[in-house]
Amino acid sequence: VMFLLTGMVVWKWFQATLNTGANSLMANAGLMNLVYLPKIVFPLTNIAVNTFKFLIVIFLFLIFLIFTDIQPSLTWMLLPVLILTQLLLIMSVTCLLAALTPFFPDLRAILDNILLMLFFLSGVFFDISQLPASIKGYLMLNPMAALITMYRKVLIKGLPPDWNQLMLVVLFSISVMLLAVWIFRHFDRVYPKIIH
Repeated sequence: VMFLLTGMVVWKWFQATLNTGANSLMANAGLMNLVYLPKIVFPLTNIAVNTFKFLIVIFLFLIFLIFTDIQPSLTWMLLPVLILTQLLLIMSVTCLLAALTPFFPDLRAILDNILLMLFFLSGVFFDISQLPASIKGYLMLNPMAALITMYRKVLIKGLPPDWNQLMLVVLFSISVMLLAVWIFRHFDRVYPKIIH
Protein backbone atom coordinates (compact mmCIF):
# COMPACT_ATOMS: atom_id res chain seq x y z
CA VAL A 1 0.00 0.00 0.00
CA MET A 2 2.81 2.43 0.89
CA PHE A 3 4.56 1.56 -2.37
CA LEU A 4 1.44 2.42 -4.37
CA LEU A 5 0.55 5.54 -2.37
CA THR A 6 4.04 6.99 -2.80
CA GLY A 7 3.76 6.64 -6.56
CA MET A 8 0.22 8.06 -6.63
CA VAL A 9 1.01 11.12 -4.49
CA VAL A 10 4.04 12.03 -6.60
CA TRP A 11 2.28 11.36 -9.91
CA LYS A 12 -0.87 13.30 -8.99
CA TRP A 13 1.12 16.53 -8.52
CA PHE A 14 2.68 16.11 -11.95
CA GLN A 15 -0.56 15.18 -13.70
CA ALA A 16 -2.80 17.81 -12.11
CA THR A 17 -0.35 20.64 -12.81
CA LEU A 18 0.20 19.68 -16.45
CA ASN A 19 -3.52 19.22 -17.09
CA THR A 20 -4.49 22.67 -15.87
CA GLY A 21 -1.23 24.48 -16.64
CA ALA A 22 -1.16 23.55 -20.32
CA ASN A 23 -4.43 25.43 -20.76
CA SER A 24 -3.53 28.40 -18.56
CA LEU A 25 -3.11 30.94 -21.37
CA MET A 26 -6.38 29.95 -23.03
CA ALA A 27 -8.21 30.04 -19.69
CA ASN A 28 -6.96 33.59 -18.99
CA ALA A 29 -7.63 35.04 -22.44
CA GLY A 30 -9.91 37.74 -21.02
CA LEU A 31 -7.34 38.96 -18.50
CA MET A 32 -4.60 38.80 -21.12
CA ASN A 33 -6.52 41.22 -23.35
CA LEU A 34 -7.27 43.63 -20.50
CA VAL A 35 -3.83 44.11 -19.00
CA TYR A 36 -0.28 43.33 -20.04
CA LEU A 37 1.46 40.60 -18.07
CA PRO A 38 4.41 38.42 -19.07
CA LYS A 39 2.59 35.34 -20.38
CA ILE A 40 4.73 32.94 -18.36
CA VAL A 41 2.98 34.29 -15.24
CA PHE A 42 -0.17 32.28 -16.06
CA PRO A 43 1.36 28.77 -15.97
CA LEU A 44 3.61 29.75 -13.03
CA THR A 45 0.55 30.81 -11.00
CA ASN A 46 -1.07 27.48 -11.72
CA ILE A 47 2.12 25.65 -10.72
CA ALA A 48 2.28 27.58 -7.44
CA VAL A 49 -1.30 26.62 -6.52
CA ASN A 50 -0.78 22.93 -7.28
CA THR A 51 2.57 22.88 -5.47
CA PHE A 52 0.97 24.30 -2.34
CA LYS A 53 -1.64 21.53 -2.46
CA PHE A 54 1.07 18.91 -2.96
CA LEU A 55 3.09 20.15 0.03
CA ILE A 56 0.03 19.70 2.25
CA VAL A 57 -0.55 16.19 0.87
CA ILE A 58 3.10 15.10 1.22
CA PHE A 59 3.17 16.43 4.82
CA LEU A 60 0.07 14.38 5.68
CA PHE A 61 1.55 11.38 3.86
CA LEU A 62 4.74 11.58 5.96
CA ILE A 63 2.66 11.62 9.14
CA PHE A 64 0.76 8.60 7.81
CA LEU A 65 4.04 6.78 7.09
CA ILE A 66 5.20 7.30 10.67
CA PHE A 67 2.19 5.29 11.91
CA THR A 68 2.98 2.32 9.63
CA ASP A 69 5.74 -0.29 9.80
CA ILE A 70 8.08 2.05 7.91
CA GLN A 71 10.68 3.61 10.19
CA PRO A 72 11.54 7.29 9.65
CA SER A 73 15.08 7.55 8.31
CA LEU A 74 17.74 10.23 7.99
CA THR A 75 17.28 9.95 4.22
CA TRP A 76 13.93 11.71 4.70
CA MET A 77 16.05 14.86 5.06
CA LEU A 78 16.79 14.52 1.33
CA LEU A 79 13.09 14.80 0.45
CA PRO A 80 13.34 18.57 -0.30
CA VAL A 81 15.96 17.76 -2.97
CA LEU A 82 13.52 15.43 -4.71
CA ILE A 83 10.64 17.91 -4.36
CA LEU A 84 12.70 20.75 -5.84
CA THR A 85 13.87 18.53 -8.70
CA GLN A 86 10.31 17.49 -9.47
CA LEU A 87 9.15 21.10 -9.21
CA LEU A 88 11.77 22.10 -11.78
CA LEU A 89 10.57 19.30 -14.08
CA ILE A 90 6.92 20.30 -13.64
CA MET A 91 7.71 23.97 -14.27
CA SER A 92 9.63 23.23 -17.45
CA VAL A 93 7.11 20.83 -19.01
CA THR A 94 4.06 22.86 -17.96
CA CYS A 95 5.53 26.12 -19.29
CA LEU A 96 6.47 24.47 -22.58
CA LEU A 97 2.97 23.03 -23.01
CA ALA A 98 1.38 26.37 -22.07
CA ALA A 99 3.59 28.16 -24.62
CA LEU A 100 2.72 25.72 -27.42
CA THR A 101 -0.99 25.07 -26.80
CA PRO A 102 -2.24 28.38 -28.30
CA PHE A 103 -0.51 27.45 -31.57
CA PHE A 104 -1.53 23.77 -31.44
CA PRO A 105 -4.97 23.60 -29.74
CA ASP A 106 -5.13 19.86 -30.44
CA LEU A 107 -2.49 19.40 -27.74
CA ARG A 108 -5.27 19.77 -25.19
CA ALA A 109 -7.12 16.85 -26.72
CA ILE A 110 -4.16 14.48 -26.76
CA LEU A 111 -2.54 15.52 -23.45
CA ASP A 112 -4.87 13.30 -21.42
CA ASN A 113 -3.92 10.29 -23.54
CA ILE A 114 -0.19 11.09 -23.28
CA LEU A 115 -0.45 11.44 -19.50
CA LEU A 116 -2.39 8.17 -19.26
CA MET A 117 0.33 6.39 -21.22
CA LEU A 118 3.06 7.95 -19.04
CA PHE A 119 1.10 6.97 -15.93
CA PHE A 120 1.42 3.29 -16.83
CA LEU A 121 5.07 3.68 -17.90
CA SER A 122 6.21 5.57 -14.79
CA GLY A 123 6.19 2.65 -12.37
CA VAL A 124 3.28 3.86 -10.25
CA PHE A 125 1.96 0.29 -9.98
CA PHE A 126 5.19 -1.67 -10.28
CA ASP A 127 8.84 -1.54 -9.22
CA ILE A 128 10.95 -0.62 -12.24
CA SER A 129 14.14 -1.67 -10.43
CA GLN A 130 12.92 -5.29 -10.46
CA LEU A 131 12.63 -5.39 -14.26
CA PRO A 132 15.32 -6.76 -16.61
CA ALA A 133 18.07 -4.22 -17.34
CA SER A 134 17.11 -3.97 -21.02
CA ILE A 135 13.55 -2.84 -20.21
CA LYS A 136 14.53 -0.83 -17.12
CA GLY A 137 16.96 1.31 -19.14
CA TYR A 138 14.22 2.46 -21.52
CA LEU A 139 11.65 3.13 -18.79
CA MET A 140 14.13 5.17 -16.74
CA LEU A 141 14.47 7.60 -19.66
CA ASN A 142 11.12 8.90 -18.41
CA PRO A 143 12.02 11.55 -15.76
CA MET A 144 8.89 10.78 -13.74
CA ALA A 145 9.79 7.08 -13.57
CA ALA A 146 13.21 8.05 -12.21
CA LEU A 147 11.70 10.43 -9.64
CA ILE A 148 9.03 8.00 -8.41
CA THR A 149 11.70 5.32 -7.98
CA MET A 150 13.86 7.76 -5.98
CA TYR A 151 10.97 8.89 -3.76
CA ARG A 152 10.42 5.22 -2.84
CA LYS A 153 14.12 4.69 -2.17
CA VAL A 154 14.22 7.68 0.18
CA LEU A 155 10.87 7.25 1.97
CA ILE A 156 10.33 3.49 2.06
CA LYS A 157 13.76 1.88 1.75
CA GLY A 158 15.74 4.52 3.64
CA LEU A 159 18.30 4.80 0.84
CA PRO A 160 19.73 7.93 -0.80
CA PRO A 161 18.57 8.81 -4.33
CA ASP A 162 20.61 8.07 -7.44
CA TRP A 163 22.49 11.37 -7.76
CA ASN A 164 23.51 10.77 -11.40
CA GLN A 165 19.91 10.18 -12.40
CA LEU A 166 18.80 13.17 -10.40
CA MET A 167 21.31 15.34 -12.24
CA LEU A 168 20.05 14.07 -15.60
CA VAL A 169 16.49 15.06 -14.64
CA VAL A 170 17.73 18.52 -13.62
CA LEU A 171 19.65 19.01 -16.89
CA PHE A 172 16.64 17.85 -18.94
CA SER A 173 14.35 20.22 -17.00
CA ILE A 174 16.67 23.20 -17.44
CA SER A 175 16.91 22.57 -21.19
CA VAL A 176 13.13 22.37 -21.56
CA MET A 177 12.66 25.47 -19.37
CA LEU A 178 15.07 27.52 -21.47
CA LEU A 179 13.14 26.53 -24.60
CA ALA A 180 9.82 27.46 -22.95
CA VAL A 181 11.14 30.86 -21.82
CA TRP A 182 12.46 31.56 -25.32
CA ILE A 183 9.06 30.74 -26.88
CA PHE A 184 7.23 32.93 -24.36
CA ARG A 185 9.56 35.88 -25.01
CA HIS A 186 9.52 35.47 -28.78
CA PHE A 187 5.72 35.29 -29.05
CA ASP A 188 4.81 37.51 -26.09
CA ARG A 189 2.89 40.02 -28.25
CA VAL A 190 1.46 37.33 -30.52
CA TYR A 191 -0.52 35.41 -27.90
CA PRO A 192 -3.28 38.03 -27.38
CA LYS A 193 -3.89 38.06 -31.15
CA ILE A 194 -4.34 34.32 -31.54
CA ILE A 195 -6.16 33.55 -28.27
CA HIS A 196 -9.83 34.51 -28.22
